[in-house]
Amino acid sequence: MVKSAQEAVGVAPEILAKYEPVIGLEVHVQLLTKSKIFCACSNRFGDAPNSNTCPICLGLPGTLPILNKRVVEMATRASLAINCTVHEHSRFARKNYFYPDLPKGYQISQYELPLATGGWIDVDHDGGKKRIGITRLHLEEDAAKNLHEGFAESATKAYIDYNRCGTPLCEIVSEPDIARARRGLCLPDYAAADSPVHRRQRLQHGRRIAALRCQCERKAARRAGIRHQS
Repeated sequence: MVKSAQEAVGVAPEILAKYEPVIGLEVHVQLLTKSKIFCACSNRFGDAPNSNTCPICLGLPGTLPILNKRVVEMATRASLAINCTVHEHSRFARKNYFYPDLPKGYQISQYELPLATGGWIDVDHDGGKKRIGITRLHLEEDAAKNLHEGFAESATKAYIDYNRCGTPLCEIVSEPDIARARRGLCLPDYAAADSPVHRRQRLQHGRRIAALRCQCERKAARRAGIRHQS
């Protein structure tokens, strides 16, 4: 017997009547550049594991990153395509955490001063248009890729391909404007793999694995018109 949505999630009807899900999306888009974001290593997909690496993207002592001009140009085009304001000044920062696919022990990203903010896109919904706000678009480097299967000792060991380390990323963060999962999980225009925005701006690799990744942020919010009662 097929369960209803309420039965499936185990939420009482009176609770669902008061609250609704609010969803925001964080989308990472790998940029179609010839070289990585902070070094001259090839950004080509499908090469032999760990063949496109250097002391900079491996985070060896004494190395310094050099920003790829083409990355900034493409990210600026992406920002304008989603109606963001591109700022004259932005800043990179270190996001410190430890994980095997992060050789430096930190990721170079943007936080306080992103490249662009305050955009929006219109998506088709229920025969009309739904405007989704864009909080920010910022630049960062991708981590390496952990591989957990396909090797002789995969049952007991994990393998790492550092070719992806340093791949340029645009992170596009939406406002929590998606009120129902059906709208969020279909991915709005800027997040879809066949997005007119990305086709037009030629930002992502059409056949690359993980050329686009999406993280869903969700919470429950009190429905409009319902007053809080203590």
